[in-house]
Amino acid sequence: MSAHDVLTGLPNRALFPHRLEQSLLDLAPRRKRAVVALIDLDRFKEVNDTYGHAAGDELLRSAAGRMNALIKPVDTLARVGGDEFALILADLDREDDVYLRICNSIIEGLSKPFQLDTIDATIRIGCSIGVALVEDTTYTIKEIMRRADVALYEAKISGRGRLVEYDSSLDHRVEARENLKSDLRLLLEGGAEDTGENGYSLAAKTGRLEVYYQGVHRADGSGLLSGAEALVRWHHPTLGLLSPDKFIPIAEETGLILRLGERVLRNAAQDAASWPVELSLAVNVSPSQIRHRGFGSHVMSILSETGLPPSRLELELTEAALFDIDEEGQATLGLLRSHGIRIALDDFGTGFSSLSHLIQFNIDRIKIDRSFVNLLGTKAEGAAIVSAILELSRTLGKATTAEGVETQGQRDFLVAAGCSDLQGYLLSRPLPLSDFLEKLGFQDAPDRATNAAGDRTARFCQVV
Repeated sequence: MSAHDVLTGLPNRALFPHRLEQSLLDLAPRRKRAVVALIDLDRFKEVNDTYGHAAGDELLRSAAGRMNALIKPVDTLARVGGDEFALILADLDREDDVYLRICNSIIEGLSKPFQLDTIDATIRIGCSIGVALVEDTTYTIKEIMRRADVALYEAKISGRGRLVEYDSSLDHRVEARENLKSDLRLLLEGGAEDTGENGYSLAAKTGRLEVYYQGVHRADGSGLLSGAEALVRWHHPTLGLLSPDKFIPIAEETGLILRLGERVLRNAAQDAASWPVELSLAVNVSPSQIRHRGFGSHVMSILSETGLPPSRLELELTEAALFDIDEEGQATLGLLRSHGIRIALDDFGTGFSSLSHLIQFNIDRIKIDRSFVNLLGTKAEGAAIVSAILELSRTLGKATTAEGVETQGQRDFLVAAGCSDLQGYLLSRPLPLSDFLEKLGFQDAPDRATNAAGDRTARFCQVV
């Protein structure tokens, strides 16, 4: 019992190293090789948090059963963590790539629906796999596991639902990521944007953050600007201009997302305060921010400091974020909405979602993901999906924004289908504040104290 997992019956993390050690001893005299694979279930936490531990336990048992059915009796599948498994494929010929077929079959098998009797529901998850080939038996078990873990990490950050084999280049990426993490910490905690000799020295090492703005346009045929989404960029001194996907995950991991989010919101609110009153500002927020006890008061404080009316602010959350929001987070969202701030659901339809969240969290706007918009004009399913989302939104009284609009055909379809707003490269690209204002005819951008009106408003709303 001490060597096996009670829930799944698989070997546990105590037995696994002994099995691996025995596999290594068997390799040397026979010129064979082994494979160690770390398997992490994707979206398991969402299922566990949404449906409870009983459903999570049933899912773990079912997943273990599917994987066990795909391997040989001489192989070892162990449960080494909450939703993490480890696999030893032993006694492989040096040129045999059967491990790739087995791992890919595991990915395929775990991506199929699971029928959970505990909740009488069908759910989908998936998995990510990191693989380390073992040919040189001089490597320690610790090094082998490190390599598999590095490969697994790469699989998860590169999109999940995939297999990554370890190679030495991944170590360089890990090192580069650690350096980036250090720079981000200095940037957000060390006052790299302060003036003075010390501030300049630190800024020279870490660079600076800048908020870009991408216009959101009305889908009523006029194409007038209705607002803009704030998108942070990092001007790094050696890596150049970094988009959010390069450093937001790091900020989440390190807990720096609270400082980063507050800085972006404050800068964006300050910029937008002098825009015409009919233009809204959309800012992305993370589950960590929503869960933070002081988030609501911080938001209201920033709006008070900058003079941006709450009714002009829209906070965007992803579907995945909703699963990480507890009752206190829901109360925070309710408080913000009571002050007039709107809540938008980003990337709708791409995550592990529930339609009840549209009601439960009082969502004001649904953002149609670019992956669905890209299907318009190429696949019939695209038009059906987008039309269904728009019809659902109308029925529930929700506004809609279509992201990633890049062709005239997409725009025409969305306008005809009754979408509220459009966003994408066809209409406008993300731009620094000065370029955003200049492109819209607001030449006196430095004068933030005056709220433009009259002909300035007209120029602001002119489609470019």
